[in-house]
Amino acid sequence: GFEGASVDFKAEPTGGEATIAIDQGAVVLPGVFEEARLPLDSFRGRLRWRRQGERIDATLDDARLANADAAGTVQASWHTGDPATSASRSRFPGVLDLSATLERADLTRVHRYLPLSVPPEARHYVRDAVRAGHSEAVSFRVQGDLWQVPFDTPGSSGTFRIAGPLKALDFDYLPASLQASGDAPWPGLRGASGQFVLDRDTITIDGLKTGIAGLGGVSVAPAKVIIEHMGQGTTVKASLRASGPGAELLKFVQASPLNDMTSKALASARLGGVAQVDVNLTLPVMNLPTSTVRGAVQLE
Repeated sequence: GFEGASVDFKAEPTGGEATIAIDQGAVVLPGVFEEARLPLDSFRGRLRWRRQGERIDATLDDARLANADAAGTVQASWHTGDPATSASRSRFPGVLDLSATLERADLTRVHRYLPLSVPPEARHYVRDAVRAGHSEAVSFRVQGDLWQVPFDTPGSSGTFRIAGPLKALDFDYLPASLQASGDAPWPGLRGASGQFVLDRDTITIDGLKTGIAGLGGVSVAPAKVIIEHMGQGTTVKASLRASGPGAELLKFVQASPLNDMTSKALASARLGGVAQVDVNLTLPVMNLPTSTVRGAVQLE
């Protein structure tokens, strides 16, 4: 439903059209998002629909929206599914073809726009991992049978993709919510810039230039983080090259799970000068004791 909407419409048994304007209102989408009520500062769009027998088609044209999370444009078409061929064996939730372009987006709110068909573990991972950040040119594409979103199961076909540049990103690739109480944290990325892609059930953050939480004077470039199979055996893979004061880089070992993984071999070590470290992490989220690390250190 709508809140605070002004609507001019024409409706007939076979279809109709409506021009919709919302100011300081909302759209309510139960069963679509975890937060069903989507507040809107403004919305303008034209909706057309047609009915032929049991089939319903709807098109949203020239839609523009803005709220505290994002602002941009949306084009979408939807029709009921064919029970004979749809994975849902029903006309609903139907088939969607949606394209959106966001001129601005608050990255800490990306999780809010992942539909309920995305496993809760994946939605909550995105919520907990992204601590800060924004983007100015985000593309959002969904195409296919909504029953199969995000199209990550064998035999499913469709597109579910969000992509855009990142700015001022704070990202905990293994957030505290996924670690056992008392475990040393993996230090997250701070103030990062790079490119974000969510494709089906995998997030890739590439071309990163960033700092590392708790390590002063350390710069990282390039870095890459891949989160595979979100919600179903999630694995985090991170590769980075960090350079800076040796004493700070040593903290990456001493204050992270690497300290235990190396049997505390460097717990009392001291290091002067500058250093460069290459690290590759593979972290199976549901079985962290099987994590693997490869690394190399260059000392001056």
